[in-house]
Amino acid sequence: MVCAHFFVVYKDSSYCLNTQYVSGHTLLLAGCALDKRIVSGSWDHTVRVWNARTGVPEGDPLEGHSDGVTSVSFSPDGKRIVSGLSDNTVRVWNSRTGAPEGDSFQGHSDWVTSVAFSPDGERIVSGSYDNTVRIWNARTGALVGDPFQGHIHAVTSVAFSPDGERIVSGSADNTVRVWSTQNVGQNNHWTLDIDGWVSHPSNSQKVFWIPPEFSQSLSIHQNPLIISRYGSTHISLDNCVYGEDWAQCYSDSDD
Repeated sequence: MVCAHFFVVYKDSSYCLNTQYVSGHTLLLAGCALDKRIVSGSWDHTVRVWNARTGVPEGDPLEGHSDGVTSVSFSPDGKRIVSGLSDNTVRVWNSRTGAPEGDSFQGHSDWVTSVAFSPDGERIVSGSYDNTVRIWNARTGALVGDPFQGHIHAVTSVAFSPDGERIVSGSADNTVRVWSTQNVGQNNHWTLDIDGWVSHPSNSQKVFWIPPEFSQSLSIHQNPLIISRYGSTHISLDNCVYGEDWAQCYSDSDD
């Protein structure tokens, strides 16, 4: 049996560094997050909560995961824990009782690599090996809006901005993307999918295609910023009309 260990490092009131040796998981530690407590997830299919000062486990392991735990995070108030799994799902737990809250969140088609709560605790963001970023209702597990697509390789890390209006994602495609959460779910934005197709918001019909060498650094509407060694290119479709609305482009003025 391989035992996973990690160190807790913190400053006490005298500003001296202290370390505390913690052990308990039986397989590779996949992630941990620090509050007044520590939450850790592991490939042994469990989540554990620890006292951040003493390293003593608080309660029993959170069991019920069907596969390895890849990422964990506390809610802002510390009352809930979100876990991402290699079975493509996201789960929420009561951090005090260890009981699951609702069913697992289904939608990703590959491992979930990173999870985080929004600052108000009402949403959860997840990133995945399926190259997408998704937002969930933290209470119901319902998907909020369409997945954010644009990364051409696995999403490895996600986080909300302090005001909750943006999400940042890091990827194995060597880019960092910032996404706007404003008006998510209103289906009024053109989207760029992982294959490079730009689709119309009213019917998701594919309108035009962006070659891979350009899509890696391309941003549209809900992805206003890309940090990349390739630079970035922004396409504005604000004045674009499609389908039956094409006549809006016509003007009988002499100008």
